[in-house]
Amino acid sequence: MTTSLPSRRTVLVTGAATGVAASLPPLLSVPANAAPAPSSPWRDVTASLGPDVTGIGKPFFLGPHEGWALGAIKGRPNRVLLRFNGRRWIPEVLPEFVQLWTTPEVSSRRHMWALGLGGGYVYDGEEWRRTAFPETPPADARGLANIPVALNPESLSAGRDGTAWVALADTNNDKTLVLHWDGTAWVSTKVPLPNQWSVVTRLAVRSRRDIWVAGRTSSGGSRPFTLHWDGHSWTDVAIPPVEGNSAQVIRSVVSVSKNLAWAFRSNAAVGQHQTLLRWTGGPSWEDFRLPPSDTINIPDPPLADDGRGGAWVGAYGPSASTYLHFLDGTWTLVQGPARVGAEKVSVSGLTRIPGTRTVLAVGSSSYQDASAPSGHSYKSFLERLH
Repeated sequence: MTTSLPSRRTVLVTGAATGVAASLPPLLSVPANAAPAPSSPWRDVTASLGPDVTGIGKPFFLGPHEGWALGAIKGRPNRVLLRFNGRRWIPEVLPEFVQLWTTPEVSSRRHMWALGLGGGYVYDGEEWRRTAFPETPPADARGLANIPVALNPESLSAGRDGTAWVALADTNNDKTLVLHWDGTAWVSTKVPLPNQWSVVTRLAVRSRRDIWVAGRTSSGGSRPFTLHWDGHSWTDVAIPPVEGNSAQVIRSVVSVSKNLAWAFRSNAAVGQHQTLLRWTGGPSWEDFRLPPSDTINIPDPPLADDGRGGAWVGAYGPSASTYLHFLDGTWTLVQGPARVGAEKVSVSGLTRIPGTRTVLAVGSSSYQDASAPSGHSYKSFLERLH
């Protein structure tokens, strides 16, 4: 397929997405005072967080009655971990030394991994502890004696079977290191990268038999790559080139099953050639250009599968959240619930709850506020595809 224009099978339809997601527990239902757009399948469920929650990150769910999200609580200087128990969100105060950047990757209640200030953290069901990452590549890594290299965490992903991987990289010097959790510590993992200038920036781990490694290589110009592990061998899954061979980046990868995965690709600098990629078990990705729109021109939008063979892409709007749904070659533009007085409503995270077709979205709305130093105030939101 061409990457310069949507294929003949790709059609933009403005309206509501088809299908109804599986039901959720009551406190993820629509509050009585919500005001969704009449035709929108998305509903505002921010009230389910409770009155004291002032911020929420992308949630991670094991099922309809078990989920986590990094959150902010009114009056608390440090972030907390919000746990959904099937009925309500419960704030759990983290130890003082645990300062997380994102919601943990979770394989069970007793196995969690997270990135944060000072490196990595692991939870064993009883306590959190800090885990060390190497600050430089192994000693035999290609002539680094005179090059100051500092590896930083780029991506962390874990599967339900307890498999957890993390990618470290120095993107300035094109150095990278991939690690897996062996039960007690992070240990180096050999991955057949395209060449010595390859840098891993995204991981997607569904299980020990379904792992995606994505990144870029600078040899002969910057280009993206994706590698897939099926439990037996690695496959270099080809990515269709873009018009003009401009530098591209794989922003995200979502592994759905052993024969289905989604990814998002865009220009490294300005978000051009924004493309949804679909893999169905073959040697290469299919590419579907996003339809032109002022509200979806963002280089790194949130991405989630819809539970029925399609995908959702999050965007922004002037007074309501905006979503793109892709299914069977058709793009559908969908607005979320209206937020009165908002100047901009941005979706920052999407998560499908396993075992359902329910998708949750998190984001923030900006409002004019003369009392704020910046002249604007922000409110977090939680929306649900019903």
